[in-house]
Amino acid sequence: KYGTAHGYPSTCCTPQHDALTDVPSLAGDKTLAVFLRAGFTKIGHLYTPADQAIRITQAINDMKAEARTPINDSAWNGLKTRCFTIIAHIRCAEAQPVPPRPFCCHITYEVMTDPVVTKCGYIYERNNIVRHIEEHNTDPFVGLPLTVSDLAPNFSLKDAIEYYNMHFMRFSVPLYTRRRAAP
Repeated sequence: KYGTAHGYPSTCCTPQHDALTDVPSLAGDKTLAVFLRAGFTKIGHLYTPADQAIRITQAINDMKAEARTPINDSAWNGLKTRCFTIIAHIRCAEAQPVPPRPFCCHITYEVMTDPVVTKCGYIYERNNIVRHIEEHNTDPFVGLPLTVSDLAPNFSLKDAIEYYNMHFMRFSVPLYTRRRAAP
């Protein structure tokens, strides 16, 4: 469930659906507790700025009042700053699809829509391998001779990819983002 995006550590999530509790490394226990207490139970809730500042401040004040041992104000302010920093990172992040590797063509590394298998057992997107065969007459992975008639449709993989795209497409949200240049 965890990987990288653009060279940054990332957490996979579908912004509107994944619970914040599914991504504990995103925030840390105390920060996660603030988000949950403020009513932000899904990543998508952090995209809507409506009354975030009020809700986070109130959640921290409630936690502060309930604390069994006194904690200095700078620690609570640091927690508040951390919450807003995480929200800023999520808002600035560009979601990138994170498909399972077996769903990707060995030539372009993009998700396949019409997977075919070669006689050597490698799977490619039909258009990509046909183009390669027309230019080179070989399997790009092993270098053995290959013709278009050697390709067989992989219906099981095609069905799996379609099912995945409909039900489980996930996105990667980088935990650390580069600052965007001013327009």
